[in-house]
Amino acid sequence: MVNSSDGVLIRDTSSIWRAKDGTIPVLDDPTLVLTAHYWERPPILDLNVTLRRMQRGEIGSPDLHLSELLMDWYCLTEKQIRKLSLSVFDKEHKTATRLRMLQKIGWFDGFWIEREGYKENVWIQGIASQQYFSFVAGVNVESNPMDMLNHRQYSLSICAINDFRIIIEDRGNVPKLVKYAPLWKKNCVFNPFCQMVVSTKKGSLTLYIERIIQSWHPLSIMRNKLAMYEKMTADNQGQLPPLEKGAALIVWSVGSIEAIKALVSSIDYLPDLPMVFLVDELLQDFPHSFFIAKKGRTLGEVDLQAFSMDLL
Repeated sequence: MVNSSDGVLIRDTSSIWRAKDGTIPVLDDPTLVLTAHYWERPPILDLNVTLRRMQRGEIGSPDLHLSELLMDWYCLTEKQIRKLSLSVFDKEHKTATRLRMLQKIGWFDGFWIEREGYKENVWIQGIASQQYFSFVAGVNVESNPMDMLNHRQYSLSICAINDFRIIIEDRGNVPKLVKYAPLWKKNCVFNPFCQMVVSTKKGSLTLYIERIIQSWHPLSIMRNKLAMYEKMTADNQGQLPPLEKGAALIVWSVGSIEAIKALVSSIDYLPDLPMVFLVDELLQDFPHSFFIAKKGRTLGEVDLQAFSMDLL
């Protein structure tokens, strides 16, 4: 038996959704161990102490750059943040050193993910950094470090979506808007997990991105999200509403093709909405990482059609 970090018991690891090569995509592995970093001493919650540290150069402009990245992207694996900070730190190991050093006093925070043969840090903004930007710099900080530490599986889901965001930015398509709204609390109002507006060859495209993971009630989450999008469509004269003039599309982010088949074959109703599945195991083949999925004619049958998102 394997107990996931969010309390869902996976009794038989042979039932875990796997990639074509038999491996389990890291960001959809319910056997991952997610462990929070410790503080060497309590976070610097006194703003005067924070300001003195900045005046002495203990917290400098490169550290503020990393903080701004984490405010914008909410949660990043160490591999992701090293890539995004290359313009500030010429060597990737310098990024890791600064993150770990300032995490110990609460300026940054995070946890590490681990399974046999694999370990990586995941980073979020710390309490001290959040207080500085909120009360001194006057920045509206939406992410809450404690929420993100208490719900590490959802934070990890943001990292999966950020893999997609990094790819499209590398292709020169920086989103005009990105907003995250994970489910931090039970019985909270359902909203799109991530909303993103990008420019394409055919105009503006609103992407509503949902992350479905095996370790946290995947069918229940998908049913509730489908009902939400059906209502949004019904309230907008039968069209999925874009955030700005143009088209809109639902993107279901999953770990593997096997995950698509398991979800679509098990869900009782799949409405006719503009939606595609984005698969972790094929991200290296972007833009050929997408599929359209329909329920087949017989029970449990799934019709999969590869879909090229070359307009991104």
